[in-house]
Amino acid sequence: MKKELLKKYKEKEWFKFREKIFKLDNYACVKCNRSRKKDDIILQVHHKKYIKDKKPWEYDINFCETLCKCCHAKEHGKINPNYP
Repeated sequence: MKKELLKKYKEKEWFKFREKIFKLDNYACVKCNRSRKKDDIILQVHHKKYIKDKKPWEYDINFCETLCKCCHAKEHGKINPNYP
């Protein structure tokens, strides 16, 4: 299942959708405000809520936000929230 989901993040529709979210958020993390251009960080799209059987690019843009890799990991509880 996880492998199948990861394949969807390589689809061209995902890259178009992802770019739209980045642009809406001015290519900056909505949590810490660091940006790809200024701070040379990795940006990711965070789905605020998951909906069964929806492809990652089929979400309403209001369900998604731009996060840096660090803030995204914090959001999913993968690293300590106090980590910079």
